[in-house]
Amino acid sequence: MYLAPPEGSEVNDGDNEQEDQDWDLTRPLPSSATFPSSAEEQQRKDPSLSVLSLQDGEFEDILEDEMGEFLADYSFNTFALRHFMGGKNHSFTKEQLKQPLLKLKSEDDQQAALEVWVTIQKFMGDVADTDVVEFISRKKPPIKRRMSFRNFGAKITGKKSSKYDLSTDNAAKEAAVNNEVAQQPEVLPPTSGVEKVAFITGYGIYSKPLRDEIYSQLMKQLSDNPSERSRERGWFLLSLCAGCFAPSSLVTKVVRYFISGHAPPEYSLYCEERLRRTCSNGTRSLPPPQLEYNAVKRRRPILVAVTLMDERVVKVEVDSATTIRELRIQLSEKISLLDHFGFAFYITMFDQTISLTSGSAQWEHHIMDAISHVEQTGRDEGLSGKDVQWDLFFRKEVFGPWHDPYKDPVGTTLIYHQLVGGLKYGEYKCQDDAEYAEFSARRFYIEHGSSVSEEGLIEVIQTYVPDKLLKRLGAGYWVNATMDSFKKLYPDGTTVSSQDEKAVLVQQAMDKWAQLFSRFFVIKKMSGPGITLKRSAVAAVNWKELSVLEESDSGRGTKVALLVPLTDVKSVSKRNVFQIRGTESDDEFNVKTTRGPKFTFIMNNADEIQEMLQAFVGRHILEIHHPVQPTEEHGEESAA
Repeated sequence: MYLAPPEGSEVNDGDNEQEDQDWDLTRPLPSSATFPSSAEEQQRKDPSLSVLSLQDGEFEDILEDEMGEFLADYSFNTFALRHFMGGKNHSFTKEQLKQPLLKLKSEDDQQAALEVWVTIQKFMGDVADTDVVEFISRKKPPIKRRMSFRNFGAKITGKKSSKYDLSTDNAAKEAAVNNEVAQQPEVLPPTSGVEKVAFITGYGIYSKPLRDEIYSQLMKQLSDNPSERSRERGWFLLSLCAGCFAPSSLVTKVVRYFISGHAPPEYSLYCEERLRRTCSNGTRSLPPPQLEYNAVKRRRPILVAVTLMDERVVKVEVDSATTIRELRIQLSEKISLLDHFGFAFYITMFDQTISLTSGSAQWEHHIMDAISHVEQTGRDEGLSGKDVQWDLFFRKEVFGPWHDPYKDPVGTTLIYHQLVGGLKYGEYKCQDDAEYAEFSARRFYIEHGSSVSEEGLIEVIQTYVPDKLLKRLGAGYWVNATMDSFKKLYPDGTTVSSQDEKAVLVQQAMDKWAQLFSRFFVIKKMSGPGITLKRSAVAAVNWKELSVLEESDSGRGTKVALLVPLTDVKSVSKRNVFQIRGTESDDEFNVKTTRGPKFTFIMNNADEIQEMLQAFVGRHILEIHHPVQPTEEHGEESAA
């Protein structure tokens, strides 16, 4: 079935990192400086940073292997002599800078560098916090919250918040469609330690040219610093920066050499590993949250508590660079989940839910950014970072067409508990009373076995049936309906395993509630035969179909603007169509159908929706040409 497609809204621009600063390695040193005779040759080669996992005692060997006799080429002293402006040297000072240490083209970056310098001095305790320093009136770096708000089911069901249907309010839904919430309050001098760190790392995250400047300032204040307390605070701050952003390739080498020769034993490998992981997984989107700040301060592992749908809480060790993909793999291994495709993380706070896998480039998101985002949301509500309470959930978001609930008992059990809670609190709805009664009967069998009694059902029926139905028809009605369904499903002598019954319910959910198990993608524009989108819209992809959901005219709930069965999809493709320096690029995503119509979407990043549709459509094509028949034993398949 086809419904008319949309035409869309204005294209929003994002941000795009600037080019690497181009260091002039041939700039002459001051006449008083000494430098190894072979340095120029080594600098011309400029080998790229090696991403290696370091073990105790390996650091010096790795530096020697990479740089050999030219190790001194990357000393901070030599770097400062060659590149610092205004005659500044490499050593600690309590003076204010009148100009940045390094050459910066932008006046904004130049001013920001001076503000960062003062903030570093205050954080390290080198100048009093009461010292008055002029901060120019302007906006903070426009660090964008790239996670999108999304509730578990309200886009389709329109339900209010509950324990399982963790719906967002209207403002959050609007944020989901815009997919961006710029955080740009006026700049005020930061006061607390966390605020100072956010100020410093925020500029490093936002402005690529400032990254080398920030690391240079930190190394300068750590060189020949007479104060033990100041040095401790400085290494703490450098560790936090290393977990958020890396400098240019050359300065990364300088930083690594500086760490090897100057860091206290407790910080040497710790800082190096944080920098290595950041080089591997990329720049963060937001400054460190309170959780990360506290862990780095004590150099302890960061433990994140994840709540599963069966109400178990599992603690997973992460670091500053851990991505959503890495966390999902770690958790899956820890709980013995065989097929983690389609499982997603959600962070909840107040009545809002942030989906960490909804939208573009989901695997590039860092879990610390998500936590930082909710902490900032709490601060917007007047809470301190320490008082912000959030929960991280792990649940099934989307099924693949290959999903077999009989093959992965752990996954099936988690989804079963998700269905139980979702049905009770209205996220999932049955078509009629008979379906509710059948679900309750199967649940009773799973939890209590083949022996059923009226007394036993009376004890549990309140937790089985949605409150509205209990209130409308009464508990007695549902006890009788469930009893009748139970006797039909499980006549005397039935010996079905509870795990198989869980699989039955999961398979039914996969078939009946496919649209509720969808992944959503924000649409900026859309074209094709038919209609024009008048309101905000998202594309929803599940194992059966591609649909476009548009906000209804009343503003309550959504309506289906387009529905394309995946069996009718002929091909999908994408191309980059819009990019301005300093912005994110948009993709044009095309869907061709076997019936002729072609639909074009403009969205921020089409990689994920393309990969999903290619995988799903490919599976459907495979099953058409090579149908799979179940064998006598559940979970086994054979090609016909």
